[in-house]
Amino acid sequence: MAGQSAAQCGPCVSGLRATADVTSRIANGRGTSDNLARRVGQLAGRGACRHPDEAVGLLLDHAVRAVDVCPLLALHLRAVAASRAA
Repeated sequence: MAGQSAAQCGPCVSGLRATADVTSRIANGRGTSDNLARRVGQLAGRGACRHPDEAVGLLLDHAVRAVDVCPLLALHLRAVAASRAA
């Protein structure tokens, strides 16, 4: 999603790339749910075009499906989704 941005505002330019980086680190066993939650929290509801907000929603919606691809990432995504719902 970071590559699909129009690069017109901070959340798209920096936030989506940072979220992608954290997600990649988690998938490789080097990131934490706290890092992802912080990034997701910074993007939710941001961007005039709503692209960052929709990207966060898409990422969290894939938490269930990610278990087949990367169980560790799915675990972290579920933790972030649960903390946002609380």
